[in-house]
Amino acid sequence: MDSNKVAPSKLLTEVQSLAIENAFRSADVEEKGAVETEQVQHIAQQLLGDVLTISEVRAVVDKAEKLGSSTGVLSIQEFKDLIVDLLHTTTTRWGSLQTQLDGYVGFDTVLEQQRKKFLKKGFEFNLMVVGESGLGKSTLVNTLFKSKVSRTSCTNESPRKIPKTVEINTVTHVIEEEGVRLRLSITDTPGFGDQVNNENCWLPIYDQINQQFDNYLKEEMSVHRRKQIPDTRIHCCLYFISPTGHGLKALDVSCMKKLHDVVNIIPVIARADTMTIEERDAFKVGTKLPNYAMYRRT
Repeated sequence: MDSNKVAPSKLLTEVQSLAIENAFRSADVEEKGAVETEQVQHIAQQLLGDVLTISEVRAVVDKAEKLGSSTGVLSIQEFKDLIVDLLHTTTTRWGSLQTQLDGYVGFDTVLEQQRKKFLKKGFEFNLMVVGESGLGKSTLVNTLFKSKVSRTSCTNESPRKIPKTVEINTVTHVIEEEGVRLRLSITDTPGFGDQVNNENCWLPIYDQINQQFDNYLKEEMSVHRRKQIPDTRIHCCLYFISPTGHGLKALDVSCMKKLHDVVNIIPVIARADTMTIEERDAFKVGTKLPNYAMYRRT
């Protein structure tokens, strides 16, 4: 056994240790010196309060079941070790085990300091729009941000033919609202789904998203890392579904299945304002996307 390793119970103050022992004994009504694993959640909530989140409660139950897997009960020492492990690894909600202050320290201003820091730095949001030509991608993006931020709206490119392959074009803006600055990048994918043969037309999009993750990871792992790493990772993808068909095309299904592993996808029924409510509801059922369900990263 490592001689430098501190026993979990040694991390408790006398007051905290006494509070845990009292809570344990109040549950050990038969004075067996042990409590059943099913009681641990109730005792922990008595000690730490009812403000524990679902994941924190689940952590308590899992740790109790692991410690008492052979006997189904926990001794007072095992219970102490469980609580210490919970306090130091899972939650800051210490309830009655919190140490009371004798005066004002000032760390309650940390949130305000962080807020000012982030406001000064600004925020970044990278949005990708994917869909066939003519589905109103630029119009929707401009409407969302109440400005001409889409590539086709803010560039002087003359109208041209549909590209033979899928292109990846990005435009970046800095917009400000009530003193909050946002660096907004809009990535468009002209040529997607517009060819006779659209097999694997999602591949350039998939590669582009992964490339941005690789670039960011490379910057983070660099020995001479920059103070502020530009975040070019795609945070969200709006996938436009054509409203003229009878649901999702094979291209839509294959593309979203591939992309949902690397980016958050929000499927959008394009030009839904041209449909009646009944048509829209029927289309949502046909696409198996009720209530605008999302494909999300896991």
